[in-house]
Amino acid sequence: MPILKNNTALLTILLVVVQIGLCVVVIMTRQYVPTHWNIHGVADEYGSPFYTLILPLISVLIYFFMTFFEKHPHYCNWPQKFKDRQKGYSLIAKLVAWLKLLIMMFLAFVTYEVYCGGSFNYLIALLILITSFIVIIVYAIKLRRV
Repeated sequence: MPILKNNTALLTILLVVVQIGLCVVVIMTRQYVPTHWNIHGVADEYGSPFYTLILPLISVLIYFFMTFFEKHPHYCNWPQKFKDRQKGYSLIAKLVAWLKLLIMMFLAFVTYEVYCGGSFNYLIALLILITSFIVIIVYAIKLRRV
């Protein structure tokens, strides 16, 4: 599993770097960017391109916060005691790593939609959300058995 762990960590960092790169391009090339989309996915509010810096800032903060919990899973709260603490904490660390990756995917997607400047594709956002719930359910089942 170290290969999988290294790949998810590398992909997570790559997604943050892509967000920062897209923000730099947006700041240098756009006068206005969408800051809100309506229920139909059409941009209905616009603002300064510097607003896009909020997305990578949030990503970096979440990245460091979740990396802390990935490295220190014993600080995470789980509703039952583990019979095998080592395995339980290992599974929690993997869960946090996958959720961190999915959050970075979502924020990179939002940054990309801002970069494109047009409509927002709620279907992709929904797929990321559903994937997150599936990951949580799968790991909850695994953790229940530990």
